[in-house]
Amino acid sequence: MSEHIPRFTYPTKRTDPLVPPDVYAQAQREEPVCPITLATGDPAWFVARHEDVRTALSDRRFSREALFRPGAARAQVVEPDPDSMLTMDPPRHTRLRKLANRAFSPQRVERLRPYVEQVAADLLDAMEAGPPAGDLAEVYARPLALRVICRTLGVPFEDYDRFGAWSDRFMSLTKYPPEEINQASQDMREYFAQLIGLRRAEPGDDLISALVQIHDEEGEPSEAEIVGLGTLVLIAGHDTTVTVLCGGTATLLGNPDQLALLRANPALFPDAVEEVVRLNGPGGGTAIRITTSDVNLGGTVIPEGSAVLASVGTASRDPEVYPEPDRYLIQRENRTQVAFGHGPHFCIGAGLARVELAIGMRALFDRFPLLRLAVPPEQLRWKDFAALGDGKSFPSPGADRAMSAHPAGLRPAHPPAVAFFDVDETLISVNSMSGFLRHHVRASGRPLSVFDEAVRGLRALAQGGAPRADVARAYYRLYEGSDDRELAAQGRAWFAAELRSGALFLTESVAALREHRRRGDTVVLVSGSFAPCLDPIAEQVGADAVFCARPETVGGVHTGRLGAAMIGEEKAHAVRTLLRERGIPRGRCHAYGDHATDLEMLRAVGHPVVVGADPVLVRHAEAGEWRRLPGAPPR
Repeated sequence: MSEHIPRFTYPTKRTDPLVPPDVYAQAQREEPVCPITLATGDPAWFVARHEDVRTALSDRRFSREALFRPGAARAQVVEPDPDSMLTMDPPRHTRLRKLANRAFSPQRVERLRPYVEQVAADLLDAMEAGPPAGDLAEVYARPLALRVICRTLGVPFEDYDRFGAWSDRFMSLTKYPPEEINQASQDMREYFAQLIGLRRAEPGDDLISALVQIHDEEGEPSEAEIVGLGTLVLIAGHDTTVTVLCGGTATLLGNPDQLALLRANPALFPDAVEEVVRLNGPGGGTAIRITTSDVNLGGTVIPEGSAVLASVGTASRDPEVYPEPDRYLIQRENRTQVAFGHGPHFCIGAGLARVELAIGMRALFDRFPLLRLAVPPEQLRWKDFAALGDGKSFPSPGADRAMSAHPAGLRPAHPPAVAFFDVDETLISVNSMSGFLRHHVRASGRPLSVFDEAVRGLRALAQGGAPRADVARAYYRLYEGSDDRELAAQGRAWFAAELRSGALFLTESVAALREHRRRGDTVVLVSGSFAPCLDPIAEQVGADAVFCARPETVGGVHTGRLGAAMIGEEKAHAVRTLLRERGIPRGRCHAYGDHATDLEMLRAVGHPVVVGADPVLVRHAEAGEWRRLPGAPPR
């Protein structure tokens, strides 16, 4: 090693939270087996190519137990645990792993599936009732992973807070001083030693109880080995699962085409998980190996006694194995997977992790179809320089990357909802457009009787006494001989001034729509007639869509921001389409307006309405009152 200059220090801090540092990929291209410096200052070799990584993870010349040889390099400043399965070689490793496999058999994992689904549902219920934005790791991913792994091990979930503090220190490479890391390790061992006594007295259907029974009957595994296994499974089985679930969610949100594919075909979730793990999985900065002889790896001779770090994350982006390796492609043909490790130390919990991820991600996106990042991706918080995680990792003894980060600020809010604001009669019979139309009629030189006729018809409609077609014809007579676009612009300006002044009986509805917008709901303005008034409201409330009549349905009048035709069945079809595309569940429709027409329409398409017509608008419309305050707006 003294003849070589290290390419970089491992781990290297990321600049993009979802992409490995450039120096890793550069090493893969230029020097796939290269010298590096570990965080402890010890020298090591970095292995980057897929084929070479598989060799380093499976060839017995790359030893884990040799970490305890005098002078061996370390990835952490603290002593490794000799009773951890992570630091064992066969045959001791084989014996202990065979016993532990019982807790992670395919049959047992399948029996856990209903429990995982129920835990996910409970957590999502709590998220739905919570604030509109939050840290997905803390409100969903961490409690989900911990509850599942605690049930598997037989660990009381009530000790949740202690696990988090221990894990943060136990997994740290450089963040905490050695004495603090050692104390966390000692506290965790003492905890599991006490748990062995508890499970001996009160056995359950869990891994610790099973191992204690085997120990008492056969004398092995030793209690120290049970403690080491419990510590490993608890930490690796929850901390890294948290990061991969959060990182996978962020990855899907950053690839909307793939997310759309997944929504269209939920059967692809297992494939989606595999691709998430490939791009985001697992770390393992402490999982170095020591060569027991000189090894020629990829044309480079690694001397005996050298530390080797097989970079699973870099291997998972090897372009010789994965075309377009940095792209997230759910239907990728090559499913070769090294993210869970390879060889004797292949991740023992891979099957359970796959089930947790598939259930956790599907439940999350089913419940919150409009889930989005509450902050730009570059502002996600990441927990740098930890041992197994990389922001999105799984437990894998043969893993590589030593940067851990939990994305915060994923915005689940509450189940998607839609707020419809029907402005057909609201903006005709209740608001300031009457004043504008009177002004327009005067300016055109036509008699005010034209306006009065329209007003009488509109009042009749508000009171349910006139056919809509007759009222519409009377109303559109106001536009004869005018320039449509100029009229629309004048109408928008007039109404915007009225709206800003607070003069209209729209204040309550606009405030309600703004609150819907703040909560992340879809806000839709609906009009079957006069659209120039829609733009000012849309701007004030931040509307997602405006549905109004086509020009030909309003006598050729320019209607501003055009949407789907909102007449009869066309309106119902447009609403059904929006509800389906936005993933709006039943019971999440809100309607505001001065009459019940659209309430009936929403019920007709199978969506009961939560909020009915705006009572303030209804009361004043029935009284023929158009404005809250007298006078005209400034022009």
